Amino acid sequence: MSPLAPYRKLIARLSLDAHDAPAAYRRRALMVAASLPGYVAGLYLACVLLMALGFATAADGLAGKLMALAGLFMAILVTMTLWVELPQPDGYPLDEDDEGGDKLRRTLNKLATKLQAPRIDEIVIDEQCAVSILAYPRWGLFGPVRHVLVVGLPWLQALSPKQATAGIALEYARFGKRQGAVESWFMRSRAFWPRYVAALPDEPGFLNRLVTGYLRRRWLYVQAYTLCLARELALKTDAEVATIAGPDRTAQAMLRSTVLARWVDEFFWPELMRHADDDATPQKLPHRHMATAFRQADRSIALQRTLKDEQTRKAQPEAPSPPLPERLAAVGQAASFVGMPEHTAAEQMLGSRLKPVVQALDEAWLEQIGPVWRKRHEDVQNARLWLANFGEPDLADVSVETLGRYAGALLTTGDRVRALPLLRRAAEHPQGTAETAWMLAQTLLEHDDVEALQYLELVMTRDVMRAAEAAEIALEMSERHGKRERASAYRRLLGEAAAA
Repeated sequence: MSPLAPYRKLIARLSLDAHDAPAAYRRRALMVAASLPGYVAGLYLACVLLMALGFATAADGLAGKLMALAGLFMAILVTMTLWVELPQPDGYPLDEDDEGGDKLRRTLNKLATKLQAPRIDEIVIDEQCAVSILAYPRWGLFGPVRHVLVVGLPWLQALSPKQATAGIALEYARFGKRQGAVESWFMRSRAFWPRYVAALPDEPGFLNRLVTGYLRRRWLYVQAYTLCLARELALKTDAEVATIAGPDRTAQAMLRSTVLARWVDEFFWPELMRHADDDATPQKLPHRHMATAFRQADRSIALQRTLKDEQTRKAQPEAPSPPLPERLAAVGQAASFVGMPEHTAAEQMLGSRLKPVVQALDEAWLEQIGPVWRKRHEDVQNARLWLANFGEPDLADVSVETLGRYAGALLTTGDRVRALPLLRRAAEHPQGTAETAWMLAQTLLEHDDVEALQYLELVMTRDVMRAAEAAEIALEMSERHGKRERASAYRRLLGEAAAA
């Protein structure tokens, strides 16, 4: 379930306010966004006032001195609570003294000047098909800020150098001041606070609960309240970047980034993992073959389907950014998809560092995926062996348990067509198990099939320990598909579970 689901009515009302009275809504949204740093400032102000009052009355006795010490002690405790270590990005760090990557650094320096943005202090190449810029204050919330560009190697392999420049500019622009210092602060704040709140310690104690509990609860409200303004500024940023990088390049950066990121997640990685069915170890390394896969993808049905889906996508109530059609309209371009460039941004911008980066990311992938790959290979081989020994049974005479196991083995070996009807029979049987219903629900969820709700409900009734998880998944799906009555029932169930 989306964390903003409880605020859906608020978001809908604010959308109307933003349309009918944009100036008034904008002022309120900025004030609400300022409530988080304002709360932190208020804590320190209370400590300072307590110390000041203590010093003012210290000459009258011990009470004043104790009051000053209490204020100082509280200020130290608040600082210790707020001073957290934000998680560092994983990936391959591009050292500043490396000659490889000079073109990427020169591009960043030019963008910093044009966008009036701070300098990028560190570059990290990771395996995501995306680009982001992360801010790291030195002392938790305070001190000098270090800016880190995290750019995915697949992303660089999918775009041309000019498209990648526009794509980086779309992310970098929220740190610049061309739109104004207030807007820049607002966009940085929305990007920073989720990371910071997630890193806050969840420890017992009144002060910890007072500080961290409020920030966690308040951030969700701030995120919901400022959503409309965030979307408005995102479109404004897109239009601003188009004047710098060119409308066509900016549009292509949006299109290729969005479409190919989905293609990588929904097709490339699953297709690669399917080789584990037959191969005990990976025969092809992903990043070494990613650019070739992108060239082949340009002509694939899967990518065309993804492109069509993105071209018709409508705004989601709780989505932090506008859908692709709105972003393209903001830069005045049509959704015209251009294929793979002759020379990719990875080749041009990383230069001599490309091969070491590819090797390092492939080695990291092998280390991470190795156990998962081996388990899948063993599961498939065991399922094939079980099916071979089981033969061709008369399924009308087998037990529900055997029917579920047979269907599960078929599903494990990739025979989804034969497995689904049998799984339905086993799951819907009065003596069916929660495991069978869960397996079938997960299979249907992979294709966003609303029929999964029926089997998630069976899980809720058959397995108390898994009921809350199944209800959360069912609530998210029912809201996405507009099943309001079912969503209300799942919401009530989750409320009862939380109360118990």
